[in-house]
Order: sequence, then C-alpha cells, then structure tokens
Amino acid sequence: MNRNYNNYYDGKNFGNYSEHDEETVVTYNSQEPYIQPPPPFQEDPTQPAYTFPTQPNKFKRNRIIGVVLFVLLILSAAIILPLLFLVPRNVSFDILPISVENTTINVTPDGFFLPVTPIVLANNENFFDILLKKVSISGSHPSYSDGHIALGTGLVTNVNLNKRSFTQFPFLFNVQFNKTLDPQLSYLSSMLTNCSDPTNSKLYFDISVDVAYKMWAKSDSMNDKRNIIFPCPVSNEEAQRYMSFLPMM
Repeated sequence: MNRNYNNYYDGKNFGNYSEHDEETVVTYNSQEPYIQPPPPFQEDPTQPAYTFPTQPNKFKRNRIIGVVLFVLLILSAAIILPLLFLVPRNVSFDILPISVENTTINVTPDGFFLPVTPIVLANNENFFDILLKKVSISGSHPSYSDGHIALGTGLVTNVNLNKRSFTQFPFLFNVQFNKTLDPQLSYLSSMLTNCSDPTNSKLYFDISVDVAYKMWAKSDSMNDKRNIIFPCPVSNEEAQRYMSFLPMM
C-alpha cells in the first residue's frame, strides 16, 4: 500500500514527497518559489516610545466627587445652622390672673395707694438665653387725666429667660390715685361703680411695657401695649359704702 503526499513545506522549502511501505523518498520541487519569512520586529531607538492611552481612574474620580459633596455639605450646614439656632425668635409675655385677696388699700390725704403683684409668664422660643435687663411698666386709664398720666407703675430688673422654656417672674405694680390729677373724681367713681356691681367686679388698665434686653453680644429694646384686668380690691358692699362718701370728697 502506497500513500503519496505532495506539496509539503518544511519551514524553509516547498516540495513534495512520497511515502512507501519500506522507505520514504522526499524530493524537492525546485519549481516552487521560496518565501523568506519576515524579519523580527525591532524598535527604532530614535523614535519616542509609544504609550497607549489610559482611561481615567474611576476610584480617584469618585473620591474627588465625594470630597466636593462633603465640602458642600459643610458649607450648607454653616449657613443653615445659624438660621435654625441663632436667628432670634419670638418671646411672648402673658400676665397670669391677678389676685388681690391679701392686698391692702392705703388711704392718703390726696387719694389712695394700692400695691398689686402680677405674675408674668414669658416664653423664650430661642436656642439661647435672654437677659431682661430692665422691664418698666406704666398703666393708665381713660378716666384718669384722660389717660395721659400714669395711674400705676412697675419695675423689675435682671430676669433671665432660659432657652426653649417658660419663665415666671413677679413684678410690683403700684396703683396710686391722686385726686389733684382727677379733681372730678372720674376714675374713683368709675372704679367704685364697677366694684359695687357683682357681675362686673373688675378693674383694668392700659399698660405700656418697655423692655431692655440682651442676647449674645447684642443689646436692644422693645415696647408692648396691652390691657390687664384684675379683681376689685374691695367687696361689693364696701364699694357701695364708699360711693356714698363721694359727694363729700
């Protein structure tokens, strides 16, 4: 059995051969062209080395973005925190119901003197304490010198309002009637008329409150006007008895 193989290439030459059972005869076919393999690649030392383009470092980019976001967060907090904590909020004042059960009317040749001690409830909504350096209160009534002269005065100093809390403090309010300022006894007649009526045993004043306060490094002042109402310092029977003496005053 014979096997014939033609057109071989041994790495250098082309040719053909035939293989027999006993021996193999290889003959070179000189008609086939000889192909020289290409020379190996050599870099040119005179040319700069070629570098392949690289993609951006994703981790480094994410880290830069994180730093930028952190800085923006700090700046936002620096702007927002003063708005939340440092911007002044309202401070409200309410006067609790006034009791005159243990109050004594001091009668003088020119009129009378009545001390009253209201309790003030202050609500400080700020995130910092406020010092009330001076609270000055004056009260008037339309029937007394047409409301142009104070019928009562009060003063309190150095009251500290704790942050985010309610604070109660008393102040002495002195009601002083002088008949030389009310020669027609208009206010006294109005007061005794109210006190003699069991359904309307109340007295009221138009008050003006001037407050000088300090917060942080800032000092300022404010003014508030309102009405206060308190019970009559005399009973209905006593008021009726006093009214009978008005024509003789």
